[in-house]
Amino acid sequence: MLDWLHALMPEVPVANFTTDWNSGIVLCSLVDHIQPGLCTNYESLNPNDGETNCTLGVDLAEKHLKVPPVVDPVDLANPLIDELSIMTYLSFFCDPYAANLLAWLQHKLPDVPIKNFTTDWNNGLALAALVDSMSPGLIPNHASLPKSRALQNCTTAMDLAEERLGVAKLLSPADLTDPKVDQLLVMTYVTQYQTATLQALAKQCRAVGLPLSARAGNVPVKFRIDASGSGTGKVDAYITRQKDGTSVSVSMITSEDEKMHDVSFCVEDVGVYEVDVKLNDDSIAGMPRELSAYDASKVIFVAPLAQVIFVNETCQFSIDVSKAGPGSLEMEVVDPETSLALKADLQEVGDANYEATFTPTVVGKISVRLSWEGDSIPGSPFGISVCDPTKVRAYGEEQIGRA
Repeated sequence: MLDWLHALMPEVPVANFTTDWNSGIVLCSLVDHIQPGLCTNYESLNPNDGETNCTLGVDLAEKHLKVPPVVDPVDLANPLIDELSIMTYLSFFCDPYAANLLAWLQHKLPDVPIKNFTTDWNNGLALAALVDSMSPGLIPNHASLPKSRALQNCTTAMDLAEERLGVAKLLSPADLTDPKVDQLLVMTYVTQYQTATLQALAKQCRAVGLPLSARAGNVPVKFRIDASGSGTGKVDAYITRQKDGTSVSVSMITSEDEKMHDVSFCVEDVGVYEVDVKLNDDSIAGMPRELSAYDASKVIFVAPLAQVIFVNETCQFSIDVSKAGPGSLEMEVVDPETSLALKADLQEVGDANYEATFTPTVVGKISVRLSWEGDSIPGSPFGISVCDPTKVRAYGEEQIGRA
């Protein structure tokens, strides 16, 4: 019975069936919780006026809830009252409460026939419908669950209720499938749903559109946090530079229903950053994770790229990426006239340099395209002329000699 009282009045401290009832405040609270509005001022009652308060509670219960006054208010206010007397008196509150709880269920679940707290719950369908009504989508197929799988239905519903709604398992799924299950136990369990709310689960929250790398500078990095399936909670995003722990300013716009959060931030410097998104201080799925910031404009040539090269001779040059941040270098050598790519080789030398080589096989103009993390480096593509010195001829030698 204490479990029932705790479920019905979670904010009211009651630990026994003797002294906790002497002030009359718990009784008046019980009356008001069973039929809201009967004693709204129970919290402001003077605990020293136990007999007066007990009289108020007993009278209200008799008049409005049809609870017989089997205990005298004077005895109820006496610290020496025996436990059995109060428990016997409280047992008469179960019927009016059951009626009110059934009315709540029938209003919440108009298409589900519920008339009692025993057999109507055995196959698990009523419970599955109740769980889904608290957060539509938790058990979307509740209406089509097979009645023959009662234990499985009850187990699924109770597990979800505990995980997503915070509803404690005050009885086992097997207990609920028993036609002779204790009515008060089922009432106590179901009572929890009246105050249950969807629990915020970080693992049900996800980040959408967050890239693995981003440009350093004033280019915003944007992604969305989808909290539509995680319940209500406080969502925060943190961006930190791994090198020194410097925090990055984050802007977040939250939708009216608080299910979507659009995040925007800029990383000023190249390097590796840690991105973490938390729901009620717990990291969401896939977090924390790294984001690399790069700057293609800081890729430089160790020596100037030749403007004119010879056909069938290997062209070689070095590139310094030490200040460009994490990333990869890509090179493509193309004949603009035919759009054909020439064979080119790019080798990483050390931690911050690349050596590029290619051998042109035709004369004319070729285009060398270089990019860092997909962004063209300054000046790319580079135009290079390819000539063939063996095709050069000198004329007028005799005249030159006579001169």
